[in-house]
Amino acid sequence: MPNAPVRHHTVPKFYLSGFAKRTRLRAVDVATSNSFMTSVSDATIENHFYSLPSHPTNPSVFEEKLARIESNSAGILGKAARGEWPLNNHDRLLFAEFMTLQHLRGQDHRRQMHSALEAILRQLAVEDPTEFERVSNLPGAPAGLKDRQGDFPPLATSASHVQQIEVLLLRLQPFFLERSWTLVQFDAASLLTSDAPITPVPRNDGNQSDALGLQNSRAMLFPLSRDAGLIMQSLSPLHLVPGVMEDVAAGRLDLVMPGDESSRLMFNANTAMHAHKRIYHHPDDAHLVPEDLPELAARGGRIDLADPPAGLHLEI
Repeated sequence: MPNAPVRHHTVPKFYLSGFAKRTRLRAVDVATSNSFMTSVSDATIENHFYSLPSHPTNPSVFEEKLARIESNSAGILGKAARGEWPLNNHDRLLFAEFMTLQHLRGQDHRRQMHSALEAILRQLAVEDPTEFERVSNLPGAPAGLKDRQGDFPPLATSASHVQQIEVLLLRLQPFFLERSWTLVQFDAASLLTSDAPITPVPRNDGNQSDALGLQNSRAMLFPLSRDAGLIMQSLSPLHLVPGVMEDVAAGRLDLVMPGDESSRLMFNANTAMHAHKRIYHHPDDAHLVPEDLPELAARGGRIDLADPPAGLHLEI
């Protein structure tokens, strides 16, 4: 792929710029709390993360699609930052597409794809070793699958990840559109972000052993910049009232509210819990990092389906 861009952002530069001092950010490892300076150009970079080496004409076709969506969304994010709220229907639809894409495109999602496949294969290896050997010998099976010692080789490729994004993008977009959106505006710099910036909030009556995601979350949180965040609130069971969901999807129930200490803590704790590897913040905002960062990070994140929490029931 000599002409394909090598460095792919899993979180776009235009978004990270809202947390930067000019172009500089501080990155914090959620497992250790160790931190270092980086830039919006270097943060969340993975080489060839979206490249499609088997594509007949253009290995960078998906990266180019991302660039088009990001270009539209950068302008919409700028409107929100200027207080132009609620968004018009066209902008709301485009921003929902961007958020759905961001939810699916990151390292955390690819890791979850890997863990789901690993759980299936581990079960197969125990229950039907002959079938596991047959699968291991199929064309395209990951190198080292059959002869592995302990850990599985990477099971989710860039091609399988991109294919899943393409399949799920329109299916999952309603889980963003069909919520009320509240723009939370803070008087001072208050928010962090991460390499998995869109995070779910559990329902108060939910089973804590249930896997938490778009469908069963009470709300989704998205820090938009140092001083603005987006709360996407589920209105269930109001979805049963005729006409309500049409109003919701059109943005007629979207609001603006001032940020306070409670909402600041809610955003930043959720960011810490659901970060994949790192949180990011403006160099002057180290005081916003939760003191119990490793403990928060250990509590959240996407479910590892190869090593699920006790009591979580998996259908494989």
